[in-house]
Amino acid sequence: MQDIMAALEKKRLEVGELRNAVQRLAQAELELSILENAFKILKGEALTSPSGKVGPKLLMREQKVGRAADLTSGSMTWHGREVLRKEGNPLHANILVERVNQAGKLVKKSALVSAIIRLEKAGKVFCRVKGRPNTFGLLEWQE
Repeated sequence: MQDIMAALEKKRLEVGELRNAVQRLAQAELELSILENAFKILKGEALTSPSGKVGPKLLMREQKVGRAADLTSGSMTWHGREVLRKEGNPLHANILVERVNQAGKLVKKSALVSAIIRLEKAGKVFCRVKGRPNTFGLLEWQE
């Protein structure tokens, strides 16, 4: 019995460390993007946003859409985004909920899908996959 309890505690610590690593990765990616843009500015290159508009303020604003700035770390939508990033392709809502639950964040399908749709309609983070009902991907994949 104590062996199982020790294994459970060890695994909980490991999961916590991995969650922290994912958060550090998202922060590092954002910092890398900022440094790359600063380098372009110093070289005198124009910064072009994903929409094709030019200017550092537009670029920074558009980079925030679909990025970590829109999600609270540890939230169900944050977990949904991380699952999609790990999978690397769009997932049906049922599979997405299953994977989020397996990752340790217990969510109800209706709550997660509602939150994803809310963000999708606002043009943030998530997108729907045409021709595949109730299937979601990430806006960052469209860039």
